[in-house]
This record gives sequence, structure tokens and C-alpha cells, in this order.
Amino acid sequence: MSTRDDDDVPGVRVERVGPADWARWQAVRLRALAEAPAAFSSSRAREAGFGEHDWRQRMAGGTRLVAVLDGADVGLAGVHLADGPDEPQVFGMWVDPAWRGRGVGERLVAALLDWARADGHAHVRLWVVADNDPARALYQRAGFVDEPEPASPAPGGCEQAMLHVLDPA
Repeated sequence: MSTRDDDDVPGVRVERVGPADWARWQAVRLRALAEAPAAFSSSRAREAGFGEHDWRQRMAGGTRLVAVLDGADVGLAGVHLADGPDEPQVFGMWVDPAWRGRGVGERLVAALLDWARADGHAHVRLWVVADNDPARALYQRAGFVDEPEPASPAPGGCEQAMLHVLDPA
């Protein structure tokens, strides 16, 4: 399912994937964990040990998106319902380094916000490594603001909570 096909990144599609696409999600997620281990609260070694059942189960609920260019998966992002049915939280946002700064991240975030709005959510929350300035700037451009709650410890640094209040669909 293509959710966006704007002209800012010609040829890039954002596709929603589900449990049946677990192997595809696994491949991109493991690339992300290998390339940017400090950006995630997991590790490649840990997730490489998951089997099909684990991946399918992890993909239930919320939504998972993959950015595709010329048949290759170049990014991913997800939203899960963290603390209840109206607590959508972005996780696992990653763009292949060759495509950073070209609008792929913006497309993924916009598609996640579109999903949350269409699903009737009032807001979306995320945690970002506090010193990851490019990611923080991406989220701020998309309308996320820092939350006043204190940063949490994360592997390799502190994380900052950010919130995006959604306009009704």
C-alpha cells in the first residue's frame, strides 16, 4: 500500500507492511541496528536471534512503514501503542545513510502522522537520542515539540521525549 508519492524524492514510495512482511521488516531493521546502534534501545545481536514468530508478534498492532526506492528498501519507521489504545509512539525510525537529507525521513514521519490521524489518535509521542541533532530537527520540522518530562537514560546517551498534537482528520 503506497501512502505517499510526492515530488520531493522522485521515485520513493512509503509502503505499509504487516506481520506477513516480517522477513522484509527484519532485513531493514537489522541493517538499521548495524548502521546506527546508538539510535535504538536494542541491538543487532539481540534481534538477529529472533525467529519468525517473534518478528510476526512484534509487528502486530500500530503500523510499520518502509520507504522504497527503485525496488530497494531505504528506510523504515513504526508506531506502536505504548501505554494504551491512545498512546501511539514512534519507534525504529531509520533512513539509509545514502538517502539522508533528501526528504525520505520527512516522508516516513508524514505517513506515520497520517496513519495516526486516520486511526483517530489525538497525538503521537517519540523518544529521540538527545544529541542526535539531525533527527531532532526532522521531528521539529514535522511539528513535534520537546516534552517537559526529564530525559531518560538510554544506551549511549540520554533520550528526549517529543510530542506532536494532531489536528483532526
